[in-house]
Amino acid sequence: MGSWCLPVCNRAAGGQRPVVVAPPVRPSYRECVKSRAAAYDADFFAWTQRTAALLRARRFDEVDVEEAAQEIEDMGRRDVRELNGRLRVVLVQLLKWKLQTKKRNRSWQTTLLTQRSKIDDLLRDSPSVQAKLPDDLPKNYGHAVKRAALESGLRADKFRPGVRSPSSRYWTKTSCRRRSRVFELRQATQ
Repeated sequence: MGSWCLPVCNRAAGGQRPVVVAPPVRPSYRECVKSRAAAYDADFFAWTQRTAALLRARRFDEVDVEEAAQEIEDMGRRDVRELNGRLRVVLVQLLKWKLQTKKRNRSWQTTLLTQRSKIDDLLRDSPSVQAKLPDDLPKNYGHAVKRAALESGLRADKFRPGVRSPSSRYWTKTSCRRRSRVFELRQATQ
């Protein structure tokens, strides 16, 4: 927020009386841009609240349009990142479930249920994010294989899909597109 937005109060010599310094008539464009960028960098939360208030008041000329557009795009990317992160956790648990039958436990099931529930919530709030699942699946599967191998102590090639892999039929792009729910618990518990 620039210095023109609020009057500046200084104490006069001796600290007795406040002196109000009036803001300039109208700041230059350069001052506005510098101030908006500084406000964004200095206090992001305050910037979001001020920007929302300006938009609601239809004071568009005072909005830092470039930063606002960037933040809106970033919000969409955050949803995709969250979906990918939760999907990786689900994949890790399913891989371990398939290949470590003697170590199965309720904690794994609880993790699966929790992550699936959070995925469902995210997809309910942002249904179009589901379109990213098939494209991101190979990358997520690769990360999940590395993590499952590390957590289980098994070699990573045990988790790679192939003819003999018990998991190969569960991790295809086509299966993601067909199912409204990405992964069902029954797949993990079979």
